[in-house]
Amino acid sequence: MGCIPVAGDPPESYIGAIGWTRRSPLPDAIERLATERDPDANTTIKAAESLGRRVAYTTLIIKNGVGVLADLLSKDPWYSLYLSKIANQP
Repeated sequence: MGCIPVAGDPPESYIGAIGWTRRSPLPDAIERLATERDPDANTTIKAAESLGRRVAYTTLIIKNGVGVLADLLSKDPWYSLYLSKIANQP
């Protein structure tokens, strides 16, 4: 499928479609509820932070792994585009 599933840390490891906003149509509904110390909003925010951290860590692991294994991976044409992107970064 060309993807790597990444989960956040339990127990706040599921956000759902958009988090529970108490049916508010406002774009800042989660922020407003968090200001009111709504436990569902706080759980949604913790889940988003945890997921973002895990995505960043997974990205660093993959990027550094490709850098270490570049000689080996360069023999496989499937990695050529990714290796060229890594090589062109400052």
